[in-house]
Amino acid sequence: IQYDYDLNGQTITLPAGCVLEFDGGSIGNGTITGNNTLIQGRTDLSGVTLSGSFANKSFSLYDAGCTPNDSSAASDNATRILSIIRSLENIKIMLIVPDGSWYFDTPIIMSGSFDFICEGKLLYAPDDNNINSTALTIGTSQSMFNSRKLKIRIWQITSYNFTNSEIPDNIGVKIINPRVTEIEVVEALQFVYDLVVVGTSLGCSYNTFYLGNLGYGDCYSAINFVAEGNNGWINENLV
Repeated sequence: IQYDYDLNGQTITLPAGCVLEFDGGSIGNGTITGNNTLIQGRTDLSGVTLSGSFANKSFSLYDAGCTPNDSSAASDNATRILSIIRSLENIKIMLIVPDGSWYFDTPIIMSGSFDFICEGKLLYAPDDNNINSTALTIGTSQSMFNSRKLKIRIWQITSYNFTNSEIPDNIGVKIINPRVTEIEVVEALQFVYDLVVVGTSLGCSYNTFYLGNLGYGDCYSAINFVAEGNNGWINENLV
């Protein structure tokens, strides 16, 4: 793929066993149905939903065109991360944050139940519109989140000055309705609330949590388990 292609909302079904190799081009605005398809190169799939089967075991932020170790790339990285997450939601391929520092400036929401592994570090640099926000949300209140493994390393690089009567709604990681998932939070640092785990009426159950470095800097509450609403529940989790 050397040029930019707009699918105009159409669905493209690929032949069995083919290779979709990106070489500076992009595909946007449609659906690609794979048939044991292998995707190679720095991928640009803005607005594309993937369905069917793919030979890839994982994608990385580098594969998605993100730039490491560069704070000026925060806005572009956020756009590309959100794009690849939407593309992967139906096919459950592992998303990897490689070694390095990966800046982003707008909240990331991940609703698909695929594995998410941070070998490197996500650095949240929120703009003024997102200063009171959740940097990384995993799961939704309408469904259970069920993957094999989450491994999270995330920092915020914005400092807060607040009093106990004026606590910003600033969260590092919010995980909603996880079930039978191994969740390793290696570090979540410099947020007002570092980690929030929520169970709605669907519940947060049978998970194993490994908690590392939390509660540093401007943190008000490092670890929070919340049964949301009258029917929310949390049960049989190992921490």
